[in-house]
Amino acid sequence: MGTRPNKNYMVQGQSSRMGSEQNQIRAAVVMPGQGGSMSRAWMNHHVHQQQHQQTPQQQPLPGDKIDRSMIWQIAMISMKEVVKMAKMGEPLWIPNRSDCGIGFKLNEEEYFRIFPIGFGPRPGSLYCESSRHSTTLNISSHSLLDVFMNQISIETHAQTPFVPIRDNMLARYCRQVGEKKWAVVDVSLDIFREFHLVKSRKRPSGCIIEDTPNGFTNVTWIEHVEAQHVTGVHPIYQALVSSGLAFGAKRWLGILQSQTDRLFSFMTNTGPLSDITMAMSTKSEMSRTRLSERMVGIFNTGVSVATGDPWDIIPYCGPNKIRVLKLRNTDIPGHPVGVILVATYSFWLNVPPITVFKFLQNQQTRSQWDVLTSSEQPIKEISRVVIGRDSSISVSVLRLNPEVLVLQEENWDPMGAYIVYAPVDSTAVNLTLVGGDSDYVTMLPTGFVIGPDGLGNGSDGAGSLVTLSIQILVDSNPNIVVEQPSLDTLTNLLNNTVDSLMISLMKPS
Repeated sequence: MGTRPNKNYMVQGQSSRMGSEQNQIRAAVVMPGQGGSMSRAWMNHHVHQQQHQQTPQQQPLPGDKIDRSMIWQIAMISMKEVVKMAKMGEPLWIPNRSDCGIGFKLNEEEYFRIFPIGFGPRPGSLYCESSRHSTTLNISSHSLLDVFMNQISIETHAQTPFVPIRDNMLARYCRQVGEKKWAVVDVSLDIFREFHLVKSRKRPSGCIIEDTPNGFTNVTWIEHVEAQHVTGVHPIYQALVSSGLAFGAKRWLGILQSQTDRLFSFMTNTGPLSDITMAMSTKSEMSRTRLSERMVGIFNTGVSVATGDPWDIIPYCGPNKIRVLKLRNTDIPGHPVGVILVATYSFWLNVPPITVFKFLQNQQTRSQWDVLTSSEQPIKEISRVVIGRDSSISVSVLRLNPEVLVLQEENWDPMGAYIVYAPVDSTAVNLTLVGGDSDYVTMLPTGFVIGPDGLGNGSDGAGSLVTLSIQILVDSNPNIVVEQPSLDTLTNLLNNTVDSLMISLMKPS
């Protein structure tokens, strides 16, 4: 996973070869649809790439013009602040009751006492969302830094059309801060904007990465955001957002753990194998896992609140607040050619997230909610690859009939579990398992995202927030006009699935 970073290593660069540290700070805008406050904020991977590109000082920053030397000063201040905050406990950090008592939030009065100058007072139009959480990852510190380096985009939008995205301009900085200890810090450059233009901004936030004796890594994440009370948040999501759990440190670490666990599963299955049968089996598992990763990416694109080219919103008038998107696809890999519709809807269930997740996992009761299956001809699992710490995080292949398989990925995280699946042509999938190009496997994923409602103690709260998203191909001609019957077919399918799930989960046991 590359060479071990030296002391002044910068994310996406190597400072010993790049000259002054000031040249290594870069800002990037979080594009609409990635949401959150850290997506796609990275630097170029290697020096030889930078030699063929503009230097960070030459690259124009979107939006307001910002003095580069000021960005450097902000990065230095941010690094000191985050490192200091990570070392402190109470009274700066107090238990967060919304997070089962295992997470922490800032004591704001104490924060402004310790950092009286810093980035100035909080605008009256903004409120504080703060969180701190720690976990251990199955990866070494230098490999984890490579994860940040290698342009892995970690999306932290709320995975629902019911919560608006947050767009921020960010600067990222990484350096060694102790023996076998690193800090990665992000800070919003929106502090340069006038208060009335700022809907959200990030005060110094980031993570402390520290090696453990067993080769793993302890990670402490600090998230400190100031945001407006946005009227666009649906009532069922207001508690989750205001508690800081929707965009908080625990969610960040859950996403990061999922990424590193997947990477770890690849690394442990790619060693030299003398048995050719085992080698072919391992290659097939990796091909299947990569295909599933692309399926989840296609699903997330449909769930994302992003709109605009190539996606368009189709106005829908119905009893529920269903968001319908349209895509006229001619050349996007992974999608079938033609007109694609995506319907997404979020709803509340009065059962814990783990109950919803386990019910959706159970193939024996799948016919109660999945229109693909029936009790007379149940779907059958033919293979499963574990890609996480236990069997609840896996990729499986299910057989629907002799011609059609169902690829499915399941991932349990208390802050954002999901089950995503897509019918796929069995011949096309089998070709990828022997080295064929998976881009030619077209998929229309359906899936559920399950998380806490923010009303109780984190993942053990009173109920669950569930997002269902369904993609269908209306016609293979990308130029047709979408008629109302096509919209009705899709929205009826979604509503029937939601109703069936509610009935199944809410009925007395």
